[in-house]
Amino acid sequence: MKLNWLLAFLAAVPLSGLASAETLYTIDENTDSLCTIDTVTGVLTVIGPLGIATNFGDLAWDSSTGTLYLSNGWGSFPSQLYTVNTQTGTATLVGSMGANDMFGLAYDPVSNKLYGSGSTSSFGLYQINKTTGVATLIGNPGVGLDSIAWVGSTSSLVGVYAGPSTFHTLDTTTGGETLLAASSGFINNCGMTWVPSNNSLYVVDWSGNFLAFDVATGLTRTLVGSGYGPLDGLAFAGSGGGCAPPVSYCTSSTSGNGCVAQVASSGTPSASATSGFQISVSGLEGQRSTLFFYSINGQLIQQWALGSSSFLCVRAPTQRTFSASSGGTAGQCNGSHQLDWLAFMASDPTALGNPLAAGQTFDGQFWFRDPPAPKSTNLSNGLHWTLCP
Repeated sequence: MKLNWLLAFLAAVPLSGLASAETLYTIDENTDSLCTIDTVTGVLTVIGPLGIATNFGDLAWDSSTGTLYLSNGWGSFPSQLYTVNTQTGTATLVGSMGANDMFGLAYDPVSNKLYGSGSTSSFGLYQINKTTGVATLIGNPGVGLDSIAWVGSTSSLVGVYAGPSTFHTLDTTTGGETLLAASSGFINNCGMTWVPSNNSLYVVDWSGNFLAFDVATGLTRTLVGSGYGPLDGLAFAGSGGGCAPPVSYCTSSTSGNGCVAQVASSGTPSASATSGFQISVSGLEGQRSTLFFYSINGQLIQQWALGSSSFLCVRAPTQRTFSASSGGTAGQCNGSHQLDWLAFMASDPTALGNPLAAGQTFDGQFWFRDPPAPKSTNLSNGLHWTLCP
């Protein structure tokens, strides 16, 4: 039976996002300290000492777990992977990468993979195990990549070859490279990250420069600041406008076979990206039809039907996405479903909430078939998220 609330559709007027400076993490190589640097003012602020000696490394922010990673390229041989406490600056060893000269580090929120790149004589693109630190060679791009960054607007991994100052798009399957652009000026050993709010790659280098490169205009170069002393490693960890991580709320149903479906997410819900924010549900009954629906009108906690263990957690009108099978085994609780919500929004410009804008809030949950239940259906708990720039 089709449900009126599930089919409801309303054109939405998005909330306006406020333009603001972004804060990036970097390392002062003179003092081996974690710092922040402001993309508008260029102000460098010290957080605290890493507690280790660093030399030619990089930083990467894992948005799925809220973890800042550090590759220590020449601080040890082989290079080592660390996590960094963003409140104190303290670095904690994850493990040896098993490869030398690991100068670059980047996290891809679409595939949930951490990548590293070799420089000087150890050319290579690697996938990094986030639990052990072990680097597995993907291939040799033929250039020494001093830093790498995931660019959400083009869904690509980009590396910079300092000295020659060339930018390269990297094939994460083969490790091969394609020349993207040549810089309009010298770049010393460096760190690099992408900021979605203005679709720019930012670079800090050992010459004490802080640079911005506009992705939309062929990486046009702008000097943001200079005179810092040697900086290396750069990571963007979220919006300076207060972009909060997604959170679950409400109560999931208990299905006829005792399954309790739980919603989760990974990646960053960026208004400027066309993929990379995964919304998933686990604990579904196997071999059931399921779909995700969402609203821009806030939360609701309302019993789904008389005698139902489900609650409708989002306020109408709502937008449903594509239906799918939960997979797994019938009668067991091993069903699941995953949706790249940003890809869905990009594929349907008339979907509720489009066009996307930073600061918009959304609430959603999964629906699934459950023949013994009232209405022959049940619902998961809810997810609330705010769009980052």
